[in-house]
Amino acid sequence: MPFPSHDPYWVEVATFLDNHITDEDDIFAPNEFEYRFVHSFPYSTATLMPVSGFQWFVIHKGLAEKLPLSFLLDALKKGRPVFVNPVFAILSSHAQLPPAESNEDLLSFNRTIRDLAQNARAGSCAAEKLESTSSSPQLQFSPPQTTDLKVSIITICRNAAATIEKTLQQVA
Repeated sequence: MPFPSHDPYWVEVATFLDNHITDEDDIFAPNEFEYRFVHSFPYSTATLMPVSGFQWFVIHKGLAEKLPLSFLLDALKKGRPVFVNPVFAILSSHAQLPPAESNEDLLSFNRTIRDLAQNARAGSCAAEKLESTSSSPQLQFSPPQTTDLKVSIITICRNAAATIEKTLQQVA
């Protein structure tokens, strides 16, 4: 799918990146950015490449739930929001860039991440409850391993709940 140059939110993101990326930077972004940036890698690489390989993360708020939560949380540890609009949040590891202005768009992004983490934790708690109340060892919770996009689903165990809470507090 070509880059949607008619959409002002997509164009804002592309313009911001044009003004700030270097030749050595790699960008993790929706597929459409591959048509605009040579060093752009699509969301499908989230399970193939480590967060440490990217300097920029273009997160489409409406597609965040399709990304592995562990990847998103690692991206938030590596980078910080430097640009937001109603559709996207851009995270960058470049320390010289000022942080994104605190506004409704940034709050919306923070809520999206918080909700994804809470839903994952709630799913983990439900799985634990099912396992603890089951009298038969065959009735254990087993989440699907892939989505329709063939992206691995990361199952968060009970030990990860504390880590998620700390990350959410740091993000908020």
